[in-house]
Amino acid sequence: MQHPILGELTFDEGIWSGKIDQAGAAVGFAVSDNMSGPDAQQLQRLLRRLETFDELKGMTFDFIDHHLRDDPDHSSIRFTIRSLDFLWPKQADYFMVWLDLEGDEYGAWKVEFVDGQPKYLSRDD
Repeated sequence: MQHPILGELTFDEGIWSGKIDQAGAAVGFAVSDNMSGPDAQQLQRLLRRLETFDELKGMTFDFIDHHLRDDPDHSSIRFTIRSLDFLWPKQADYFMVWLDLEGDEYGAWKVEFVDGQPKYLSRDD
């Protein structure tokens, strides 16, 4: 499926995904399905966040720096945003920002946003 702003979207197991260039870097995204295509509300939430990507990036990295302030090896300068996931349409302005950490090849870091604000930081293997 081709989206006029996001480009090519692919469908797999109830999730629409793609990549878009943000500040010279490819950022992935995932949006829930509504049985006839990508959920329109989730797409709008994604597009709003992409319009203010620098602000989102700043909020994400400030949150990481605050929560990992005692660990200089995990400074936000070593993180890159991998994906923005909007998969829960019934939860207003809930989404996840997935990140990669330089030197942590097996880790998948994420910041969960609730009501548009960073709330949780975690790492999955």
